[in-house]
Amino acid sequence: CTFVVRTDGMVQEGTAFYDGGNARVDTLIKGAATEDIASYMIMDKKSNTMYMWGSAQGDQGIKMTLPSEESPTGATAPAVTPDMDVDYNCKPWRADGSVFVPPTNIEFMDMSEMQKMMEGMGGMMPSM
Repeated sequence: CTFVVRTDGMVQEGTAFYDGGNARVDTLIKGAATEDIASYMIMDKKSNTMYMWGSAQGDQGIKMTLPSEESPTGATAPAVTPDMDVDYNCKPWRADGSVFVPPTNIEFMDMSEMQKMMEGMGGMMPSM
């Protein structure tokens, strides 16, 4: 699918790929800063891991292993609301698994591991 979203002086345009529960979204945000910002997201269904990186982060990215159960209804805000100006066009594609492989030149920081470490340190923090 290709899409264009127009909100508050910004334009987001991009391409989304879907296959067998895997997803990839490549987005270019125009008007948010002095230069355009590219962002990328891959959701790997097999490992239930989301990878995110972009031009603003250089060669750094983050990855998170998500809970296997679905989040409760209403837990997150919808990415697209009825009052948004959205143009989209979806068509079938010949799936290419390489689209869902995170780039090797990006160093992904594991946010799931960081969260576990922070939770483990909870009892070690001095009280104020």
